Amino acid sequence: CVCVCAEKSDGREWVGRGQAMFESYPTCHILVLHALSDGSVSFYPLSPPVFTALHIADFVGGAARVLPGSLSWLPWSSFSCLRCRVIWRSGGRSRCVDGWQGVGSFVAARRAGFLLWDTAPTSSPSRNSFMSGRRPSTTQIWNFLEDFRSVGPNWTTLPGQFLSNGYLTLGTGKLYHEGHPANGDGNRSWSDLPVQFACNKSTSSAGGDSTYCDPSMPSCHVPGTASTPNPRWCAIDAPLSGDGIGDPATLVDATKKLRFAAANRNATGQPFFLGVGFHLPHMDWRVPAGWLDLFPPSSETALAAHRTVQHLRPPVSIHCPFQSHEYEALWSGWGYTDPWTPMRNASAQEMRLFYRAAIAFMDSLVGTLLDELDLTGLADETAVIFHSDHGFMLGENGEWKKFTLTELGTRVPLIARVPWMPHTAGTRTSALVELIDVMPTLADLAGLPPPAVAPGDAPLDGTSMLPLFGVTPPTSLKTHVLSQYPRCPTNTTVPQLLWRTNLCINTPSSEFGWMGYSLRTDEWRYTAWFRWHGSTLRPIVPPGAPRNGTNGFYCELFRYLPGNNVSFDELEVVELGLQYPTVLNQMHTTLKTLI
Repeated sequence: CVCVCAEKSDGREWVGRGQAMFESYPTCHILVLHALSDGSVSFYPLSPPVFTALHIADFVGGAARVLPGSLSWLPWSSFSCLRCRVIWRSGGRSRCVDGWQGVGSFVAARRAGFLLWDTAPTSSPSRNSFMSGRRPSTTQIWNFLEDFRSVGPNWTTLPGQFLSNGYLTLGTGKLYHEGHPANGDGNRSWSDLPVQFACNKSTSSAGGDSTYCDPSMPSCHVPGTASTPNPRWCAIDAPLSGDGIGDPATLVDATKKLRFAAANRNATGQPFFLGVGFHLPHMDWRVPAGWLDLFPPSSETALAAHRTVQHLRPPVSIHCPFQSHEYEALWSGWGYTDPWTPMRNASAQEMRLFYRAAIAFMDSLVGTLLDELDLTGLADETAVIFHSDHGFMLGENGEWKKFTLTELGTRVPLIARVPWMPHTAGTRTSALVELIDVMPTLADLAGLPPPAVAPGDAPLDGTSMLPLFGVTPPTSLKTHVLSQYPRCPTNTTVPQLLWRTNLCINTPSSEFGWMGYSLRTDEWRYTAWFRWHGSTLRPIVPPGAPRNGTNGFYCELFRYLPGNNVSFDELEVVELGLQYPTVLNQMHTTLKTLI
């Protein structure tokens, strides 16, 4: 540990010196210690940002604090494929991890925290859902081919509700899914056309005119196996900041737009909404090499405790990680054969390591943007929301990636900081909430009226979480949450093969084979797979009690007891439908009323 001390000054002139040391010795943990006139001590942590306030905040005592360099805020930020659990510790300090250190820049200080569930476990259906406040059954978006504007041309969106109430609305990065809607929904959602994707040229008045990607940067898309440069994950020769590649490009654009919005706010009083969408930890895991140095090597990376799927689970419920013969060859090269056979250790360990590094890299970008908000002087009047679009599987129970109606596929973090509600600091709730609840909640937090719904249009499906921010919040808002996702197996006649190449992202909804619905309560998860009616776009629900294998119907039941929903390795290990038929029937009856 190298410490650079600054006594009775603002301390910031020492940051540059410490940063230079960090660039020269990237594995060192470097702190700038700042002794204040009141006798307290503050810290600028300049070690890899994954460590910033996580361990320092626990190391220092009551009078010490981490300076705002690590603890500032952005208005609204979403991430792709981020799974995490929030571990709450003494003093209200928290951290968001995936069995490892991670996402420290946002959660190191005292925030209100939730775990919530997405409505669809993949990007486009999920983002069409939470950006409109409506379920996939309402948006009719389950694939990557359409967007909600085809059924809701007049719907008000999440950023649109702020735009219609006089806010300056700006966005950058992966907010809507690429091209869905076109141009990031244009002026229906934004005051100025957002730069949605890294490598695009920004010509916006807020973002300037810059091309952010460096085409000379190496790409992951080269031939290889798990032991050589890989098409889906790689360490690139770039500084830790990752200048010139994907998410850092989004950070550049977000910084410009934040400065523009803050200056406009100070000059005119106009409030702003800024949406920032970081792509990581979505594959490909293209990470500056230095981030891998934060973690033990892949050979020491822990594997999932249960690496194969339980035989009682119906194959249609299992996601196939490859969607074409090309990808099947890749996965075969990594040692994957089927979900009932463990993947090769070395490949599984590499994937889990690079996912860790991708989270740490993304976290450093969040911290940099939060620094910028603090420098605007508006942090104390800016609410900040942090969440992902869906979860991710890393070999647990034989499954990889997303596209699965499991707890790890549908559960995501939600963290909020609302400065004008200081009583929420360090609080948490076990109430069931969903991503579609974010839109009405933000409107309530800002004191906006409910979004206008034109006659004949579908109302919002989301419910405001505002009661959970109260001084005496309720213990629950909903009795259940609901997720859904289709299956399109190439072989529909052999039940045991329904798991193979069953992805639907490029299949028209009229051609789906099955639709899965997963009902989650405090104690149970019931998932049912129904044959799909392509003309009505509705599930074909067999009469009577649920029976696996009848008329193409399949179901599964899992239980969550207090204490067993923290470790990812303990989730949904044993299917319980045969042991709890009464619960199965009750959950099935409830589900039928919802679909």
